Amino acid sequence: MKQRVITALIAVGIFLPILYVGDIWLRTLLALLAIVGIYEFFQMKKMNIFSVEGALTLLATLSFLFSQKPLVALPRGIDYFFFYFLMVMLLMTLTVYKSDRFSFEDAAFCSLISLYVGGGFSGILFVRSISFGMAIFVFIVIWGQTHFAYLAGRQIWKNIKLAPDISPNKNN
Repeated sequence: MKQRVITALIAVGIFLPILYVGDIWLRTLLALLAIVGIYEFFQMKKMNIFSVEGALTLLATLSFLFSQKPLVALPRGIDYFFFYFLMVMLLMTLTVYKSDRFSFEDAAFCSLISLYVGGGFSGILFVRSISFGMAIFVFIVIWGQTHFAYLAGRQIWKNIKLAPDISPNKNN
């Protein structure tokens, strides 16, 4: 527990100033966090992120993340949503060329996690574009419910494990 608190304080100490400054610093941090998120999903599914499907998923995620405020300009007539759907179509094409190793379910998994991760981090950029105070409010709500769930789990449901295979020592 002590290590979690120290790690959280260090992370907040780094994240809040970047959230305040915003712009390229925040977009860069969120891109790095999105890459880590996709890596974690690939690890959970026992897939290799250093593969064609891994690269396409990362590109799809980053294109969705930067769809509202791009880092680089794309050619006229091509926007980031077009690029996202192009990556998804290439993932679907891989199911034909790598049918023995990459299934339709794998392509759907890659497409959905790129939406989930890219969309979530894109939401942070959107809320921050409204105001810093609004972004802080959203994070206070998220952190508050997370802490409440943790404390309720420790006090009320002491011996009940919701997902012991995923996280065996979560409430110990």
